[in-house]
Amino acid sequence: MLRRRRRKGGTDAGTRGGEARSFRCGTPSAEEWDDLWKSAPTDPDVDNEEYEAVCEKFHRRLARIGEYGFGDGCDFYFRGDNPGDRTQYLELVNPDALTIDLIGRLQDWLKEPRFRKWRVVIITYVSKGATPMVYPDVVRLGREYDGVELAAALADIVARMKRGERV
Repeated sequence: MLRRRRRKGGTDAGTRGGEARSFRCGTPSAEEWDDLWKSAPTDPDVDNEEYEAVCEKFHRRLARIGEYGFGDGCDFYFRGDNPGDRTQYLELVNPDALTIDLIGRLQDWLKEPRFRKWRVVIITYVSKGATPMVYPDVVRLGREYDGVELAAALADIVARMKRGERV
């Protein structure tokens, strides 16, 4: 059985605390937009059933490529909380788990027809610019990594995580 950490409570799609929220489309970086997202304006809102089903599929896949969980010796885990859009948040327990291979596998999953409306945000806690936003066809980082190859950017983010840099 996969271990999942869940945040209590939740939000209705498109609302937070009863207030209407707007969606952004496209492939923004975390610096450009860190709120609700849709791959296209015509995407229907995500419901809890769809969110939970995708979360469970991603949990199972992730468990096959690394040590899944949030305890000592673990690499990463999906948070599993529904923010109200089609975003899965990947928490890194082991900074060394942030690799080109991990990004490639996530993108391969997102390219599958049933997941093309989804994205994965990899939480690093270094900075918004050092938060990889993985979309089916692109990985976005902030301006500080403009013109830097993805492998070099990831190596820098890992080094910063190991030094304990935090926002």
